[in-house]
Amino acid sequence: MSEITKDSLAIITDSAADLTDEMIAHYAIDVVDLSVTVGGETFFGNHGIESQELLKRMEENHELPKTSMPSVGAFKAAYERALEKAEKVLSIHISPSLSGTYNAALMAAKDFAGRVEVFDSRTLSMSQGFQALEAARLYKEGLKLPEILEHIKVIRNTVHQLAGFDSLEYLVKGGRIGRASSLMGAMLNLKPSIEVNENGEFIACMKSRGNKGAVKDTVKWIRDRIGNHTRGVFAVGFAFNRDRAEALADAIRENFEPVGGVLIYEAGPVISTHTGPGWGVAFYPCA
Repeated sequence: MSEITKDSLAIITDSAADLTDEMIAHYAIDVVDLSVTVGGETFFGNHGIESQELLKRMEENHELPKTSMPSVGAFKAAYERALEKAEKVLSIHISPSLSGTYNAALMAAKDFAGRVEVFDSRTLSMSQGFQALEAARLYKEGLKLPEILEHIKVIRNTVHQLAGFDSLEYLVKGGRIGRASSLMGAMLNLKPSIEVNENGEFIACMKSRGNKGAVKDTVKWIRDRIGNHTRGVFAVGFAFNRDRAEALADAIRENFEPVGGVLIYEAGPVISTHTGPGWGVAFYPCA
């Protein structure tokens, strides 16, 4: 085993962060996988099953696929690998209000004598990913763990995450609304949206009429939350349908000043399972 450098740090997150392969490789971030079980088969992470195959299986089944958090053992294995090369680990995870992943990470961290810092992102998808990416970037710039934590707490407190649905069908399958509400929503061409609140919980935030209405309402949602800023870091996600993401990205470019452009990313199976075809926006303001 090579000698461990003082203050060296490994960054770990989970697959609910929806980081791309390029991001993971560039910043040397380790990802612990959640899993999806559909049709009797279990797939780990964001590459176990292609998105169109997942959608096909979802449409063929009356019940949603089952998603599962990583085991405590999976986290212990990840921490052991990381601590062979780094003095400490910063482990950034999906909100405990949305998954048991964070608590599993906490349990695993107890075996490593304070060398693992487990951080609650209080969100998911790219809002979680932003925090992992910033931590890795700051470490590359030479910052130490306490300074990195202060910076990503600022992002955690200012980041916003929206998820919109093309159909209410998957909310019915997940038991979140009744069939009658779904039929009424389909008749009215309603596109419901939810956001993550400051406690890391999902709350309903708007219902839009049609695709153009969804884009218009999402721009207003951003404007209401970005405050006096126009500049921000933006990402637009999609599940099974990239066209909506492209339209939203265009609208963001027209109405705001995205730092470094607008990232368009595909939501992984864990997120897509619960939304069905839909879209998402993650952003935080910049001075």
